[in-house]
Amino acid sequence: MTPYFNLMKLKKQILFIGNDFGRTGAPLLLLEIAKFFKAQGWECFFFVEAGGILEPEYKKLGKIYLYTLNFNKYRKKLVRFPLKFLWNLCLRSLWRLQIAWRLKSLKADVIYCNTGVSGYLLSSLQPVDSPVVMHIHEMAFILKHHCGLKFTQGIKFVDSFIAVCEESKATLVRDYQIPANKISLIPEFGMIEEWKPTHRQEPSVFKVGCSGYPGWRKGTDLLLQVAQETKKRAGSFDIKFYCVGYNTDDSENISYNFDYQKAELSDILEFVPPTRNPLPIYSQFQLQLLLSREDPNPLVVLEMGALGIPVVCFKGSGRTNEIVKNGGGLEASYLSISEIVDAIFELKNNHKLREACSLKIQSEVRTTFNKSKILLDIKKAVDGISKCA
Repeated sequence: MTPYFNLMKLKKQILFIGNDFGRTGAPLLLLEIAKFFKAQGWECFFFVEAGGILEPEYKKLGKIYLYTLNFNKYRKKLVRFPLKFLWNLCLRSLWRLQIAWRLKSLKADVIYCNTGVSGYLLSSLQPVDSPVVMHIHEMAFILKHHCGLKFTQGIKFVDSFIAVCEESKATLVRDYQIPANKISLIPEFGMIEEWKPTHRQEPSVFKVGCSGYPGWRKGTDLLLQVAQETKKRAGSFDIKFYCVGYNTDDSENISYNFDYQKAELSDILEFVPPTRNPLPIYSQFQLQLLLSREDPNPLVVLEMGALGIPVVCFKGSGRTNEIVKNGGGLEASYLSISEIVDAIFELKNNHKLREACSLKIQSEVRTTFNKSKILLDIKKAVDGISKCA
């Protein structure tokens, strides 16, 4: 490194590695983390597998390097097909080599990997001297079967881990032999910082809300069963479910659409398309339903919790169970549809219990999942391994 370069590098530099810029939990949280470090005087860089709807927000914070380019934005086949052909033939390797060279020469003070799936991107940059922290937002099944080799490729290059719940930490120790003293336990944080009490009047229709990218992990198939069982018990239709963020036009949701129509659930379950700001929709709900089979610390629970909306979930699904045990809602045995429906009706019919849970979950989000406090905890974890510490 030349003296001139030393003179030019006046700011601490942090390289964030992630999976994409989609409007899902981990990228949303990383955006806030990056904003925090930017405000602290750090120079930010981003290395991600693919782009997404949040990319313009990230561009405001620093330079972006995309591992994979999206050619589908070119609608004309005469343009798209030749580009894809050249990309697969030779450009992909050249593109990734030049990214690796640029990022190695950066010599960042810290590399911050967001999610386990970013491990293979970290591996592609080796060798680098920068200390590395990896933020694990996954639990056992997703780490093994979704992240898989992409995660394990990067483990040996990581100096410190952040786990968002006890189950995630236990998985890292048990299944990947990572020493417990290398893992910081730091929860996700709520995105709503203005804590306004909610005064919801008793509606004529009891609204139950859920949200998230449809799929097996999120329990979309179970939502259909819960709606069907509720419809059998309800008699009069004074209860309705809303699934926010569900795109009925997405080809991946064809099987759910088929079951939804065949089971005749349109009078009790409504799919709400993805939206940039779901909070006005959430504020109309009296109860939130989390049917995830695994979800370490779901952002949607914190968002609805900040609005004072109690939660019903499965036991063992993640950190939401701690919120429930502290009075923020009710839980059911794993995959028990009947117990989930029992809990929904218990909270629907018991106004005092629902109000008590509402106050508890709002208080829990405000304290345990406080954004300002958790960002300082993350900074402390980063400072602990930083070259500039």
